[in-house]
Amino acid sequence: MSSRKKTASFYPAQSIVVSATLTQRIAPTVFRATLPNGKSTVAYMPHRAIEHLGNLQSGNVVQLVLSPANMDTARITERAPV
Repeated sequence: MSSRKKTASFYPAQSIVVSATLTQRIAPTVFRATLPNGKSTVAYMPHRAIEHLGNLQSGNVVQLVLSPANMDTARITERAPV
């Protein structure tokens, strides 16, 4: 028997990609973002994307990837096209 803990994962085809507006900085790489439907979520920058995304501020529009299983957190993938 394997003692490794099984984790729930999702395929990229099952992820939700949406544009959102950053409303508040919580930590250097963590923001509160407002989705188009008015709901709020916590968005974070992965460490590998910190150099690519540069300085994000409140009011910036970004593209988020959400998991259908957990809509409370999202990953920031890029700045939204203007």
